[in-house]
Amino acid sequence: MRKQLVFTTLVTLVSLLITLTLIFFASNSNTISDSEADIAILVAVLVIGLIVFAGILCFSILSTRKERAFLKEHGDQLSSEDPKVLLEFSGKCDEYLKDKYSFEVSHLSQQAKTKATNIQKQIDFQANLATFKSEISEDGSHPRVISTLKEHMHNPDSFQHVSSEYEDVKKDGKHYYKITMACRGTNTFGALVLQTHFFLLDEDNQISVIGSPDGTESGAVNMEKLSVSMDVAASAFEGIASAADLLAFFSSGDEE
Repeated sequence: MRKQLVFTTLVTLVSLLITLTLIFFASNSNTISDSEADIAILVAVLVIGLIVFAGILCFSILSTRKERAFLKEHGDQLSSEDPKVLLEFSGKCDEYLKDKYSFEVSHLSQQAKTKATNIQKQIDFQANLATFKSEISEDGSHPRVISTLKEHMHNPDSFQHVSSEYEDVKKDGKHYYKITMACRGTNTFGALVLQTHFFLLDEDNQISVIGSPDGTESGAVNMEKLSVSMDVAASAFEGIASAADLLAFFSSGDEE
């Protein structure tokens, strides 16, 4: 109410001043010179401009007082690295916006939610990664990785683990854990071939097969994706397995 009263008063004063100026010139148009009239008009315009500027400034200050007080009290929470604190700040912003809309408060609320989500993902990823590492066998293999590979092998019973390497990687702003596993398995001709496969453990604790150390597949492995990446992957197979062996290695048992 106070802001509205101040703004209304200023508008009324400006309107009154304009009206009085027009009345003055209308009643004295024949008694003053052109130069005096020009000066009077200039002064009137300057006064009106100053009043309007002062009114806008006062209205702006009064309208943002609550916002500035709110941000001064709670704004430092945005620098926190604790998701709970960030979500708490976002909740306070949302409560504030119920009474009065503020672009800045709305923007900070969304910023806090995004930051909290990203930090929580990292916390969950590190927890999942710690569990994943604790499950690595003495020979360096990992049961989940082996299980993922066997789902697409021609003859899962022929699987022989050779070696596994693990590496933390970051791609497109996301964290992954890359696994490079060398293993042997029989193809459709019964030959035992040595192949190297690459896997990623993502932020959602899902394991995906990738065609090369630099490329990822977001979905489940299928024959289409393996066919497309076959030429790239074959170069990493230590010159032992051919591209045909790779495709056969992952062929389903339905052909038999």
